[in-house]
Amino acid sequence: MTATQLVAPVKGHSRRRAIAYWTATVLLVTESLVGGTYDLFRLDPFFAMLAPLGYPAYLATILGSAKILAGLTLSLPRLPRLKEWAYAGILINMLGAAASQIAVGNGPGDYVPPLVFAVIALTSWAYRPGSRRLSAPTVQPTGGAAMGRSAAVITSAGWFVVTGGVGAVLVPWWLTGWLLRRPLPYWSVAEAVGVVLILAGLVVAARVFIAFVRAGGTPMPGAMTGHLVVTGFNRYVRNPIYLAAMTIFIGEALLFGQLSMLVYAFAVWAGAAAFVRWYEEPALATRFGADFEAYRRAVPAWRPRLRPWTPADPAHPADRNDGAGASSTG
Repeated sequence: MTATQLVAPVKGHSRRRAIAYWTATVLLVTESLVGGTYDLFRLDPFFAMLAPLGYPAYLATILGSAKILAGLTLSLPRLPRLKEWAYAGILINMLGAAASQIAVGNGPGDYVPPLVFAVIALTSWAYRPGSRRLSAPTVQPTGGAAMGRSAAVITSAGWFVVTGGVGAVLVPWWLTGWLLRRPLPYWSVAEAVGVVLILAGLVVAARVFIAFVRAGGTPMPGAMTGHLVVTGFNRYVRNPIYLAAMTIFIGEALLFGQLSMLVYAFAVWAGAAAFVRWYEEPALATRFGADFEAYRRAVPAWRPRLRPWTPADPAHPADRNDGAGASSTG
């Protein structure tokens, strides 16, 4: 294979990325500026939607101002940190709009469009060029100093309570009002399954947090452990906390009998998958090098292994794990 043959696919890939980025970004900026103007000046048909959804009229002014600022930020060159906030705000707005439509019983024609724009926002964010990205995070080399046990306990406990309280308590309450709707006969069986899933997800999440504390760190990207944690549920799947969260949300969907929780679970998973793919795993690869690459090759991201993976013995390079060729994409 010639050098020209090697370079051509790279150029083609870069061109496709650029087309995907600019197509998604133009659509996103247009929606933000046009939709923001409609909201800011309280123009129909969008303004008329707020009252049936239970929102006050002044929210239109807040949304309109924020959307216009986000559209301007995305259209300007550089400003990577502001762009991160703009993407986050757009995603929250779109997912909130979809969840609100579902919560009041509206059909797909009302909640699908904001979900489509949420996907467009993720596409623009994922394919943004280097000049519009934050610089790579500064990480310690493998074996860097871990935080103290007390600090790890306090940080992990706080993170567990805040993320769990918001993600698994406040948002479900906002979406469902904690009302058991029982949409089908004998739904009590589904409710029982939902309770089991919620408890299972809580147990998995708690045990993974404990494993990170014992390793002198937290699951938070900004407070990593000094060494790669490959114990407990991390031996079966690379993202056990995210899967535990999805299990809890699906359990709540069954318990409350409401479709909005399933949409919420999918939206959170999509955001988590994008975060893992384009931020977390590159940071882990930079920090832990060959150790993480071996782990990524052996342990799937989202589909748990049937048997736990055992890292190779440093003194014996041959990998001792079963089925080391497992997919790393989940």
